[in-house]
Amino acid sequence: RIDLAGVNAVADLEAITRQYQGVQLIDQIATINRVMGQYRRAIAALLAVSAVLMATLIAFQYGWRLTAAILVGPSATCLFSLLLVGSWQEGISLINLMALLLLVGVSLDYSIFRVFSAARDQATTALAISLSAATSILAFGLLGFSETPVISSFGQTIAVVLVFAWLFSWMRLTNWEPSWPGGFVC
Repeated sequence: RIDLAGVNAVADLEAITRQYQGVQLIDQIATINRVMGQYRRAIAALLAVSAVLMATLIAFQYGWRLTAAILVGPSATCLFSLLLVGSWQEGISLINLMALLLLVGVSLDYSIFRVFSAARDQATTALAISLSAATSILAFGLLGFSETPVISSFGQTIAVVLVFAWLFSWMRLTNWEPSWPGGFVC
């Protein structure tokens, strides 16, 4: 029989378990936190690898100069979103990184649409990006009001990232014009 009266800390429990042979402390919360930390690092690495892969593929097709113009918006979106979400939620969770991973593609799309639209089509492109962002912010932003913490965190992160993606989509850092009339035609 082990007396645990007055024991409030895991360190105290570990000290007690060392006194008895065959007794093992199983800290399920620490185990879950360790696994979630491994997942968080894996997703952060996946985000970094995907950024390098995107940059390489775009640069192979269009050169590094145009690649920089395309990737400045998604890069700024990631940076500012991580700073804001990390400061208001006291750190970056697995859910935040998964939402960011999902929305890097959206931010990249906004940037590509902006860069590859001809100057005369910028107003139409801006309207399309704005309507897309507004409907997505409203749809996912509503998840932020959920009483389930995971769903709420996911919705809030997506809404914040979408706002930054929309804001940074207004930057058009190049005067590059498509060499074909009307931009991309499918």
